Amino acid sequence: MTVETATKVSELNATLPADGDSRSEGDNHLRVIKTAILGTLANADTTGVAGFNVVTQAIGNNGTLAASTAFVSAGIAAAALSATLPSQAGNSGKVITTDGTNGSWSSIKTVNGSTILSTGDIQSVLPRTEVTGTTQTAAANVDYWLENVAATAVTANASPVDGERFAVTPANSLYTNTIDFGSATVRGPAGTVTGVLTLNLGARMEFKYSTTLTKWVVQ
Repeated sequence: MTVETATKVSELNATLPADGDSRSEGDNHLRVIKTAILGTLANADTTGVAGFNVVTQAIGNNGTLAASTAFVSAGIAAAALSATLPSQAGNSGKVITTDGTNGSWSSIKTVNGSTILSTGDIQSVLPRTEVTGTTQTAAANVDYWLENVAATAVTANASPVDGERFAVTPANSLYTNTIDFGSATVRGPAGTVTGVLTLNLGARMEFKYSTTLTKWVVQ
């Protein structure tokens, strides 16, 4: 009798049945084949054109079954991301920078006394523009150096935006240079003024517009 015993497809003997075996054993061979197929695909159910439903690995089990999307997602979520940071001792107020390979602490520079870690706007140095005529209309964010030998009249922007700045530096050493603010109000340490302001102290003055206050504010 040459009917083998098999519970998985890999255990089937392709040389059986042998030539001359009894035909009456045919049903036994068919049953062995069915048993092996069912044993190999014991947990698979047909789903039409989608093929077989493959049994996937349970989350938390390190077996050899196929990984489902949930299994992979759980693995990623459970993975710990670790990084070795430079020592924090003695590095208060610093930031971590990298050269592409190693991280290190770096000091923070200040801009007009403010750091990038502070709140509010960091005031930048206004670019210098030399004025040699007697009149000048102020554009945004410029420091006007008045170098004309005669008094120079600067007119402030009539439609400023919030945070707009400009400065006037009497580089001609005169006390008679003026800034015309029109109908806008200027707020300074001693109160508010409107109209023409005379730089009778011969010193640089800087202004910043606030839409909240609807005023130019002396900086």
